[in-house]
Amino acid sequence: MSRPQAQQGAAILAALLTVALVAGVSVAAFWQQWRSMEVEHNQRQQLQSQWLIAGAMDWARTRVGEDGARSPGLDHNGEAWAEPVQAASLSEFVQRRRPLAGAQPEPVRSDEVLLDLQISDAQGRLNVLNLLEGQGLSPPWLAVFGRLFAILGLPDAELQRLAGQLRLANLGTLSGGATPSAPSPLVPTRQADLAWLGLAPATIEALSPHISLLPGPSPVNLNTAGAPVLQAVLNMPLAQVQQLMAKRQARPFAQLADAGLHTPNDQMQSVSSHFFEVQLRLWRASGAELARQEHALLQRDGEDVRTLWQRRLPSAALTPPALRSPTSTTHRSPP
Repeated sequence: MSRPQAQQGAAILAALLTVALVAGVSVAAFWQQWRSMEVEHNQRQQLQSQWLIAGAMDWARTRVGEDGARSPGLDHNGEAWAEPVQAASLSEFVQRRRPLAGAQPEPVRSDEVLLDLQISDAQGRLNVLNLLEGQGLSPPWLAVFGRLFAILGLPDAELQRLAGQLRLANLGTLSGGATPSAPSPLVPTRQADLAWLGLAPATIEALSPHISLLPGPSPVNLNTAGAPVLQAVLNMPLAQVQQLMAKRQARPFAQLADAGLHTPNDQMQSVSSHFFEVQLRLWRASGAELARQEHALLQRDGEDVRTLWQRRLPSAALTPPALRSPTSTTHRSPP
C-alpha cells in the first residue's frame, strides 16, 4: 500500500472513531436528559398528588365542621357530609362546579387523575376500645360484642382472645411498658392492628364493616348504624331492627326518645357523632393505575375538626364498597 493510501485509510478510521465517539456522547447526554425529565415528571406528579390530597382533606374537615355548626346534636346519612364525591376531576373539585340540569358531563381525558372521596360516621360502628373499663373489661360492652360475634357467626373463642389480649395491651400501656412476666401487645389503633391481638384474618375481615377503633368510650349512633350493629347494641331481633331503620329513613332520630326504645341508654346509644372516617383515592380515568389511596380519622367538637391520624394505603389495598370502581363512567361533581 502506498503512503497516500495509508494516510487516507488512517484519516477514514479516525473519522469513523470520531463519529462513534460523538454518537456515544450524544446518546449518553440524551439518556441523562430523558432520565432527568422522568425524575422531574414523577416528582411533579407526587407533589400534585400531595397537594390534591391535602386539599381534599381540608374540604372534608370543612364539610364536617359546617355540619356541626348547622345541626349540632344530630347526624345521619342524609346530610351533606355523607354525600360521596365520585370521579371528580381536579378542575371540578377545585371549582366545586355542579353540572347544569340536563347538561351532559364533560368528557374526561384518559390520562386525567380523578378523585373519589367518602366520609362515613365512625360511630355508626362498634368501638372495639369500648371493651376497656379501667384496668379491666366492660361487662355491658362485652355482652354487645358477644351478640355481634353470634350474629356474624364468629366463634366465641375469638371474642375471648380479643378481650383478653386487649386488656393485656391496656395494662401494658397503663404501666408504661411490658408486664413483669411477659411483653404485652400494643393497643390497636386501626382494624389491621387487631392481628397483633391474635385474631384470625377471617375474623378481622368479617368484623371490619362493623367495628371502629376510637379514642375513649363512644356510643353508637342509631341514625347511621347498620343492622348487625343495631341488633347487637339494642339486643333486638332483625325484624324489629328493620322496622327501626325504616322509621329513621322516614325521619332521622333527633333524640333517643324518637327511636321508641323501652330503655334508652345514652352511654351506649346516641343520635349524633364526634368521629368521622375519610377515605379517598386518586385514580387515572383510564383505570390502568391507582395513583394513591388515603384513610383518615377526624374528630369533631362543634365546628372544630381535627385529624387524629392519616395513613396512606398500599396501591393494592381493596377499595371500600362505597367508592366506585375506576371503570365506572358516571361522573359526579362535589357538592
